[in-house]
Amino acid sequence: MRHASIDAVRALAIVLMVLVHFTENLAGWVIPFAGSGAPMFVVLSGVSFALWVESQQRRGITAEEITRRGVRRGVFLFLVGLLFNVAVWMPEDVFNWDVLTLIGTGLVVLTLARNAPSPLLLGAAVLALVVTPPLQRTVGAWEFWQQPWYDYDWTLRDVGAGFLAAGYFPVFPWIALPLIGVVVGRWVFLGGERFRVRAVRLAQVGALLIVGSFLLRWGATRVLREDAVALLTGWRMFPPTMQYTLQTLGQVLLLLGLLARYADREGVGDGGWRGLVGLFSRSSFTLYVAHHLVHVWPLWIAAEVQGLETTHFWRGAMGREASVGLALAFLIACVPLLRWRERRRVPSLEQLMRWFAD
Repeated sequence: MRHASIDAVRALAIVLMVLVHFTENLAGWVIPFAGSGAPMFVVLSGVSFALWVESQQRRGITAEEITRRGVRRGVFLFLVGLLFNVAVWMPEDVFNWDVLTLIGTGLVVLTLARNAPSPLLLGAAVLALVVTPPLQRTVGAWEFWQQPWYDYDWTLRDVGAGFLAAGYFPVFPWIALPLIGVVVGRWVFLGGERFRVRAVRLAQVGALLIVGSFLLRWGATRVLREDAVALLTGWRMFPPTMQYTLQTLGQVLLLLGLLARYADREGVGDGGWRGLVGLFSRSSFTLYVAHHLVHVWPLWIAAEVQGLETTHFWRGAMGREASVGLALAFLIACVPLLRWRERRRVPSLEQLMRWFAD
C-alpha cells in the first residue's frame, strides 16, 4: 500500500532539489529554501526502509535473505553515488560524498540494525547529533569549505574526514535522519489503528524541533564563544550546523505528520494530485540523477567546444529568471515522459536497484 503523504513529501523533495540545483549551478543564485529538499529524501529513506522490511516479512522472506537484499540495495546506491560524482562532477570529485552515498551507507546500517528496538535507534540518532560538532571541529570540517564547493585532496585523511564529517553529506550528522525515519515508519505508518493520532503527534514533534532550533540559537549566543556559536547555529548546510539539522528535521516531520493525518485516507484513489506526486515519487531516484545530467552536462560541453576551462559557465551561464524557467520546463516535461516510461516499461534506476538487490 502506497501512502500519499510519503509520495507527496518525496515529490516535493525532488521538485525543490531541481529548482535549487538549476538556479545555483546555472545562475549562481542560492534561493531561500535551498537545503530543505535533501533532508526529506534522507528521512524518507528510513521511513521507506521500515515499510520495506515489513513487506518482506509479510511475504515470508527469510531474515538472511532480507539482510542480503538490504545490504545489496545499500551497496548499489553507494556505487551509483560514486559513479554519479564521476559522471556529473568529473573524476577528481568522486569522493564528494553525495546524498546517494549517504543513503546507501544508511541502508547498510539500517539493515544490520533492523531488529534493534526503536528507543535504541533514537538514542543512536541523538548520539550522532551530539557528537557531530566536536567531530567537525576535530577534522576541521569548515576548512574544506573555503570555496563554494567541497575542496579536498586525494589523501586518506581528507577522504576519511569527508566521509565522516566534512563532505557534502557525511555520516555525521546525517545518519541520524534515516535512523529517525525508521522509528517514524514503525510508530506512525505501521502503528495500526492509532495512525491519525500518531500522525498529529509526529507533526507536534516536528514543530517542537523547529522551535528548539531557534531556542538553541538564542541560548548559544548568550553562553558560548563566538566561534562555537558559528559552528552550532545559522542556516548552513555545508558543513551542517546543529540549528540547520534540527530545523530541517522538524520541517520534514511536521509536513509528513500533517500530510499523513489529512491526505492518507482509506479508499481514496490515485487520481488528481495523488497520481501526480506518486508519479514523481516512484521515479525520484531516476529524476535526481537525470536532472543533473540535463543541466550540468551542457555547461561542460559548451566550455569544451569553445576551448575554455571546463567549469567556465558553472554558476554563471544565465540569469535567475532563465534558470527558474528551465527548471520549471524540466519538471513539466517530466510528467509525460515519466508516464510514457511507465507505459512502455522502460527500466529506471529504481528497477535496476530492485533487479540488483532482489
